[in-house]
Amino acid sequence: MDAYEEHVLGRLAADYRLESARDALAGLDEELRPAATAVFVEQVLTRLRRS
Repeated sequence: MDAYEEHVLGRLAADYRLESARDALAGLDEELRPAATAVFVEQVLTRLRRS
């Protein structure tokens, strides 16, 4: 399992869209960040389950 986790985290870290998402989240009002982060994580997990 460790190799798989490292592979997935490596793919996420290499994806330029992750940096864009981070920047977008950082630009939100502080009270909106938790909900926006939850939506983002949900989308990532959904895509991981499909692959």
